[in-house]
Amino acid sequence: GKSLFGNGIAKKFVFRSGASFDGRGLTQQMQAHQNEDGSEIVDSPGLSDPDTRRDAAAACSQALQHAVGKRCKPVFFCKQSHFRVHPEDRTTMRLILEAAP
Repeated sequence: GKSLFGNGIAKKFVFRSGASFDGRGLTQQMQAHQNEDGSEIVDSPGLSDPDTRRDAAAACSQALQHAVGKRCKPVFFCKQSHFRVHPEDRTTMRLILEAAP
């Protein structure tokens, strides 16, 4: 979902995307793409898989460091239930935004 969304913003295929049948996702490390207008899209792994969370968190940290001094618009993909964001996603958003420079 996140990589496909990034491809849509870029208006071309720049991030590997597709179905993940093992639940780990296809994105294993931070990836960045610079658009012709100078804007940049950064794709990072998801944090929901406990087996890959530590490496994914390192990639998110790298993405935050990559953004230092730049104007950023983070996009979060969240699960919802009864029109409410799951608590673990709220926690993830809070931790990432608190860690942002």
